[in-house]
Amino acid sequence: MTARPKEMTQMSQPVCSEYFIAKAEQCFRLARHLKGALMDSAVAEELEAIGNEFLAKAVEIDTERDRTVSRHRQ
Repeated sequence: MTARPKEMTQMSQPVCSEYFIAKAEQCFRLARHLKGALMDSAVAEELEAIGNEFLAKAVEIDTERDRTVSRHRQ
């Protein structure tokens, strides 16, 4: 049996918000690097927008999880 990379196995399992938060942080770091190096600001802005989308997805996942937990408690 071949070992799978961590991200591959993570994607085959239920998605967790931490994955999207980590990807958002990567986007924000890259955007800061591009801005700091006085490089293409359009790419930096796009990375920030993608990072914000990742954060929104993380919130959506957490909200749905919280609703599911709340329903099961009732």
